[in-house]
Amino acid sequence: MEKLKIGKIVGTHALKGELKIRSFSDFNDQRFVVGHKLYLNEIVDPFIIKTVRVHKGNYLISFEGLQDINLVEKYVGYNVYGLKEDVELDDDEYFYDDLIGCQIINNDQEIGKVESVYFNGAHDVLTVQTANKKIAIPYVDAFIENEDIVASLEFWGAYENDELRGVIATNENRKHICCFFVKSKYHRQGIGRKLWECVLNNSNHPVYTVNSSPYAVPVYHKLGFIDMDSEQLSDGIRFTPMKFERYRDNGIQNWW
Repeated sequence: MEKLKIGKIVGTHALKGELKIRSFSDFNDQRFVVGHKLYLNEIVDPFIIKTVRVHKGNYLISFEGLQDINLVEKYVGYNVYGLKEDVELDDDEYFYDDLIGCQIINNDQEIGKVESVYFNGAHDVLTVQTANKKIAIPYVDAFIENEDIVASLEFWGAYENDELRGVIATNENRKHICCFFVKSKYHRQGIGRKLWECVLNNSNHPVYTVNSSPYAVPVYHKLGFIDMDSEQLSDGIRFTPMKFERYRDNGIQNWW
């Protein structure tokens, strides 16, 4: 019976024992349903869902026999777990845990192993340990199935105590951003700006482009990017084409 962390209790709601749960799961429709069993921290006995509803992006859940705020306040801050066996996967779906440790193959040669998986707001990203560094590879078909794309990218990473906190990747001529993310718990610490400055300091192109996810558009605006067109939809992926001009019309650098 293998348990997977699927969320965290971040607060209470009202007086009838509802707990506010931030989900980490891609299978919410199977995890958070009435009658389903969840587990909290190291408590052995399961908690059975009595009621469930969505409120401002979080799940408000009450458990059988605990529909009183005084009985559940102590669980705030607890991690939420579900059984791996409770979720039915399609043929092309995987649990994050199943990907960790997998070998990454490029042109029939192993380039590294997956250390962790993160969601960057648009898609999953694999953190891969190679022989001499860590790199990040977007876990989308265009990258996973096309070895030439992966081999052509250049990566810059932000590390602290050997932990990869953020990464930016460009195509081989360093004119287009292909991947850019910072772990959510390290947001608003200037890591993204430092990574972007690393690209600028290692190239001299007048214009850089990116196809931004809806989530990241405000971030790129703060870095000096402007929209080139309205939001687009291609193969089910929403994005906004954006560009950064190193110099304004008056010749002053646009990135300090």
